[in-house]
Amino acid sequence: MGSKLVEEIAKAGEPSAEFRSIWTDLRNVAFEQGWLDVKGTKIRYLRSGAGKPRKVIMLPGTGSHAETFAPNLGPLGEQFECWAIDIPGCGYSDKPDVPSYDSRYIAAFLKDMAEVIGAEQVDLVACSVGSWAALQAAHLYPELVRRLIIVSPGGGPVPDENDEWYEFWNLPDIATVLGSEGEARREIVKQPTWEAAEAILTGLMPDRRRLPDDMIAARLDVNRQPGAADVYPKVNWWVDYDLRQANGLTRDDLRNIQQPVLGMCERDDRVLVIIQAMFEALPDSKLYRVEGVGHWPHYETPDQFNTWALEHLTA
Repeated sequence: MGSKLVEEIAKAGEPSAEFRSIWTDLRNVAFEQGWLDVKGTKIRYLRSGAGKPRKVIMLPGTGSHAETFAPNLGPLGEQFECWAIDIPGCGYSDKPDVPSYDSRYIAAFLKDMAEVIGAEQVDLVACSVGSWAALQAAHLYPELVRRLIIVSPGGGPVPDENDEWYEFWNLPDIATVLGSEGEARREIVKQPTWEAAEAILTGLMPDRRRLPDDMIAARLDVNRQPGAADVYPKVNWWVDYDLRQANGLTRDDLRNIQQPVLGMCERDDRVLVIIQAMFEALPDSKLYRVEGVGHWPHYETPDQFNTWALEHLTA
């Protein structure tokens, strides 16, 4: 893997079952649910592979929760101790009184969490804006992160005036480009409904065969938790121009990330040009572009993801 873009195009496998649920993903997995106190902030987790020496922390995206990694906990847990978490402010974790849950805040939180679980180093598996925090952690705390897997990643690089996404990056409210999905994200915090939760998730996973009803139910329930509406701006910090600029990773920042990075995204992701620029800058990286998935390929085509993830983490 070199400093130029290394990518491979693949086609998603067919759904493995006619009727899918979170529990069909977990039925043969030894795991536990719990809450971990990280310096006064209690976070909810799903853990598999307890006691294994290498630790993997799994970060979902904006407003999401640990169940997004349900089909990955079993295969990865056979070799690693995996912690799929609700990041602070999301899911059933605490919602601390801080200005925002931006990538720098979550990166510092990951450092604290690693200390609490007794890990000098961790591997990070992250989706969407969670990937932004994972990259930020590798940038700010290089000694903390061993390897990264980032799925449909956000986080830059910060564009210059000649980059195609310069105007997009500098929008006052970047959520305006999300269309009906963005409307559903705003609506669900005002009035949590099944329809709003389904609209968000079908925006992320257009192939309805890959989206079980209980994932919609889980998304709806986390948005009904006390305080969820109040922290919406803090969770969706990336839509804010000033916070986006403050958290942006430059090409030089990305070039300085020496850890091996594996990426996965939709073949024609709506921000593909940004993702490709990111992987061009990351010096030791490979990107899989997958046909037939949306924003959660680790969930939509888990057998492929798990194979690639294990190859990367065990290399």
